Amino acid sequence: MYHTMNLMVAHVLMTYGFKLITFTHILRADGKESKEFWFDSNSPECEFTAEQAARYLTTGVDELKAINPEHPLLWLRADNENRNSLIAIVKKSPRMVEIKNGTRSALIAENASEETKRQIAEML
Repeated sequence: MYHTMNLMVAHVLMTYGFKLITFTHILRADGKESKEFWFDSNSPECEFTAEQAARYLTTGVDELKAINPEHPLLWLRADNENRNSLIAIVKKSPRMVEIKNGTRSALIAENASEETKRQIAEML
């Protein structure tokens, strides 16, 4: 069996056909938590073991690119990175509030100062 705490690695392993055996969530004696995904070491769909695949997904990216720049693991890794980038954009972007005055409207950041909100409202 192979285990990982890396969510991206776990996601790719599942996508690539590695069987998820179990998930453990442990509260250790020192008060810290450990969350680990446990997989079968081999997949009928991947020529690498789970451990090798995890290394290629993390520290061995350049090595895998040299072997096969179009390997599916690289595409799955890129997919995860893009998803994480989009999630970061969503999380850090302020909500926009619509302000209306008759038929005219404007959008303003929810966290804008009261003075900025007043100025925008006056322009409408």
